[in-house]
Amino acid sequence: MVVCRSVGSGGHAGQLEREFIAENAGLSMAIALPDLRRCAAFLELHRRGVGGGDLGGAGWSLLYEIAEFIGVNITALVTYFGHRGLCHVVHDGGRRRLIAAPPLFRVDDSLEPVTWTSRSVA
Repeated sequence: MVVCRSVGSGGHAGQLEREFIAENAGLSMAIALPDLRRCAAFLELHRRGVGGGDLGGAGWSLLYEIAEFIGVNITALVTYFGHRGLCHVVHDGGRRRLIAAPPLFRVDDSLEPVTWTSRSVA
């Protein structure tokens, strides 16, 4: 992951925004749609999540398989999917639940929620 930080003890205005942008750039470089399309677990996650809602334990298992397939850690993958608005994690009584956004996403030219039309993905 690419993160830019100042060397001094104090930051300055805009530093956190630049760190966030650098993190997103790093995630986009590490997670590519062509790799996801070749991953059977990703295609299954898409199938299960197309209607939205709780993906259950099977969703988490699929995420771990996807992360291993494309060579990123699970935190990076969950963060990336969360930033893309594809799914999010809900903390519920000590449990983490993986919730797919309805409709989850389309897997054609881009990895974006169906409502997005102009933003591209690495």
